[in-house]
Amino acid sequence: MSLVIEEKKVLDDWEVLMREYLQDIRGVKDKEQLESILTQFRTNLEEEERIAFCGYLDGAPCGFISGSARGEIIEAISLYVLPKSYDQNTASELVKTLTAKAFETGFQHFRLQMGLPFNKEPNFEEILKKDGYLIFQRASMNLEVKDVLDYSYTLPEGYTFEPFSINKVDEIMQVLVDANPIGHTDTHIYPEMRSAEITKQVFGGATENFTKLDPAINPQIIFESKIVGISQVFTSQKDVAFIGEMCIHPDHQRKGLGKALMKNIILESSRRDIKRIRLAVTVSNVGAYKLYEKTGFKKASDNIAVIKHKYPYL
Repeated sequence: MSLVIEEKKVLDDWEVLMREYLQDIRGVKDKEQLESILTQFRTNLEEEERIAFCGYLDGAPCGFISGSARGEIIEAISLYVLPKSYDQNTASELVKTLTAKAFETGFQHFRLQMGLPFNKEPNFEEILKKDGYLIFQRASMNLEVKDVLDYSYTLPEGYTFEPFSINKVDEIMQVLVDANPIGHTDTHIYPEMRSAEITKQVFGGATENFTKLDPAINPQIIFESKIVGISQVFTSQKDVAFIGEMCIHPDHQRKGLGKALMKNIILESSRRDIKRIRLAVTVSNVGAYKLYEKTGFKKASDNIAVIKHKYPYL
């Protein structure tokens, strides 16, 4: 058997794989919802809003990958391969093919984030590392607010909290960038954070220009009239919050501000009947991971981030 990979502009003979992926991996059971997703996917392919490649073994579809543009990044949205194609390294070959397409068409970065386990050949990470990809282990963590007994916190003298303000978005975004300099693990995964303006576009796009953020559960830490600690907490469901970002300016770290900031988020969330708080963290970011554990967060699942930059990104 030999593997052949083709770029796809239509959902033709590989539709059966897409249906399997949506039903078995994404858990889409409702028939109307399934057909709606497939219709939208077809439209995205036709309008070139989605890039897709399909792998074939002896003429039969055996796997696919699809991605979309995120500024200078091609983000892999879905990756699905059949176990019978593992010997052909289908998953890693699909990743490399989409990356090559991204770089050829002017994109600067490739990113894939998937929950573990997912169907991939056993040497998937090894193959990609040899080809210059960066592999990061990530963890999704949950905190059940009812299980937190102590919401109290202490800020050092001179520090205060204030609710999120749209008028201070630029300052908030700059703190986020300063806390994640180039070379930091998270800026490899999220190169958007290399500038305050790009970061502002990303978070603004996810929150309808920040209007969807609840100021109370998005506290900022102030010192001498300047923001030195920030949070971006989203509430996509009524009783669930997701911490998209929480960080302290490097000049003010190691003072207990991170713990106080987290406690404040939990306290204000409890006052709004939020039952669960979720977040994702890079496992090698030991300081952040330990802070979340000490605050009561428990690992819910393992994830992987696969990154490649077109040019050296130090």
